[in-house]
Amino acid sequence: MRFTILFFLLLFPSFVFSETKEVQIDGPTYKLNGLLTISENNPKKNIVLLVHGILGHQKMEVIDNTKAILYENNIDSLSINLSYGVPLRENGFFPCDKDHNHNESISIKEISYWHKFLINNNYKNIYLLGHSRGALNITQYYLQMNKPDIKGVFLIAPTSKNVNDYIKIYKETYSINLEIKISEMLDRIKKKKEGYTKINFFHCEQAMVHDNTFLSYYQDNGKNLIDLLKKMSIPVFVFTASEDNIANLTFNKVKQLNHKTVKLTMIEGSGHMFRDLYLEEVMDTVLEIIQ
Repeated sequence: MRFTILFFLLLFPSFVFSETKEVQIDGPTYKLNGLLTISENNPKKNIVLLVHGILGHQKMEVIDNTKAILYENNIDSLSINLSYGVPLRENGFFPCDKDHNHNESISIKEISYWHKFLINNNYKNIYLLGHSRGALNITQYYLQMNKPDIKGVFLIAPTSKNVNDYIKIYKETYSINLEIKISEMLDRIKKKKEGYTKINFFHCEQAMVHDNTFLSYYQDNGKNLIDLLKKMSIPVFVFTASEDNIANLTFNKVKQLNHKTVKLTMIEGSGHMFRDLYLEEVMDTVLEIIQ
């Protein structure tokens, strides 16, 4: 199976599924875009809700290739675009030179709206799969649910940095005292004088970022990955990559956690994007659980 699917992906790296349709829904603040891929034979009504990484989109390589493997194995999928404050945001990375005025809590709400969309479309077995920051987001969402009816959670290269990690990174990489920056932002918000700061924001250098936006992503408030995993009561499958230079802290942190419901797998040789056979290793486990 692995060779067959890999050959399929090589032939169709940007495969357009005959059974994929664009869907739009009303979100908490904006209309949202998604792509629903329907397999030819899915009597169990299995579907995977796919969430991309920070400032990414539903047609990213890792998301597209995951959809292809699911489709070939008769599993439906829904990939979504988080809005980041843009109505019907189209495919493509959120521009680094555009003002950042969005909030991670809104992204979590948007995931909930897509979950309701799947329930309303009579899907019985709903799974969550996220990549990078998207993996963190689906974990955040799962723990906010009043009735956690999700069948399984898969985290691919989840980011696990907490505020102390970011303080260290900003000091060593950018010579920025992040504690002072955060304190200044909080003070402006308290005085109702919040605004934009030019600062490095994930992979965007010297971006214009609203105070509320920056704090929503870089403050912990008990929402970093390790704190969340401690509370998970269903099996969560975490996949890390040995050559990952973005979520490079995750493997050791999750290993030290040693939580009974968290299943940790290191994919040797893979980078953050899990290209080619590395994604196949991940999907072998995903398919085993879903099928």
